[in-house]
Amino acid sequence: MNGGDLRSSDDINDAAEVPANGVFFSSDKKAAQAQLPDYQPNGISFNIPLTLTDCHAAMMATIHQVRLIVFEIARKEMSVFRRRLTTVKLTGDAREFDESASSTELRFVPALSIDIVDSLQWNGGARLMTVLRTPLEADREYQACLAKLKTSLLRIEKEMIRTVTGPLKKALINKKAPDFKGLILQATRYYREITAACSEYRDVAGSVCRRIQGDYRAHGFS
Repeated sequence: MNGGDLRSSDDINDAAEVPANGVFFSSDKKAAQAQLPDYQPNGISFNIPLTLTDCHAAMMATIHQVRLIVFEIARKEMSVFRRRLTTVKLTGDAREFDESASSTELRFVPALSIDIVDSLQWNGGARLMTVLRTPLEADREYQACLAKLKTSLLRIEKEMIRTVTGPLKKALINKKAPDFKGLILQATRYYREITAACSEYRDVAGSVCRRIQGDYRAHGFS
């Protein structure tokens, strides 16, 4: 991870803002929207060239809940006086685990970027990109790889709930310290699986895009 480099920055965003009710892990909408750290220097933005909204929403909701629980565990370990502070910071293994979750959260959508669509979008090729999407979405090879990606991501998200969210909830309820070292290994494994699934999808989708674009050019479209 690049956490060591990022920690040296003076303007790093590594503190979580405590919700008005003082509770992170809650069904309250305000608590659920708590501002979590992204461990990135302020000012960095992430473009979203292509999204899979269904899988993305499910994965982000699970990761966000996991991070809220981690911060709620840390908050409950603080003294009553310190709980009055406006921020909560993680340290040690808890910090490393949350950085892993943050990294997955931030890099998930960019990992799905199809280079050719991305280049068309940001280089003025809006018309070609629009024309390209219709045959792309109807292409059997593309639909097969898209279905495989969705299956993989939903499976990973389900396993995350069982092996990460579950133990963290149990630790929070029983007021015990989670096994963050074990959870870090789990988070690393899931990140690799997500990256591999996205990479396979991106390669196939990119190949289909180039084939479709070639067909259009062969018929005189430019």
